[in-house]
Amino acid sequence: MKKLVTISLLVILLINAVGYRFIFTYLENKAHTQMVARLDNKQYDESELIELSAPLPLPYFTNWQSFERCDGQININGVSYNYVARKYHNNVMIYKCIPNRAKQHLISAKKQVDQLAFGGVDTEKPSKDNHPLGNFFKNLGDYDDICDRYQRLVFYTTIKNTYPSFEQMPCAGNTFPPLQPPDARLFA
Repeated sequence: MKKLVTISLLVILLINAVGYRFIFTYLENKAHTQMVARLDNKQYDESELIELSAPLPLPYFTNWQSFERCDGQININGVSYNYVARKYHNNVMIYKCIPNRAKQHLISAKKQVDQLAFGGVDTEKPSKDNHPLGNFFKNLGDYDDICDRYQRLVFYTTIKNTYPSFEQMPCAGNTFPPLQPPDARLFA
């Protein structure tokens, strides 16, 4: 009985921790599929369309007379848009897009659930300042010769175990201790 209760509590915890993300991803994909079906059937309001243009200099490419249907998504300032049509004219690709309100609603609901589940921590973009490892990532670019020596030793050991006849240690690199700087009195 204790095992059954423990397993059920762990399943509930797992669903609360990450399971809802799978549910939201499924619902977002379903909303996208429904939007594409509506766009294919031309069931949208022309007044909601926005135009985006992107320079696309292609040699030997002719201008298109009319817009053609295209699929795709773009996220602008946190708002999700679906492509409706595109047209190439004078080295510029012009896209007509429509906001996907159903998907946007699901994204905002997902953010609210994230805030409730994780206590207000934004899980989409973790900041270096509030990371649990603290200052570790700030000093990640610093050179660590002890770590370098260890990595070379592991590499050498791996090679030695794979090829027993191997005798030479790989390039020493910066493994030598720093030398004493020259005496300033010699150059005075």
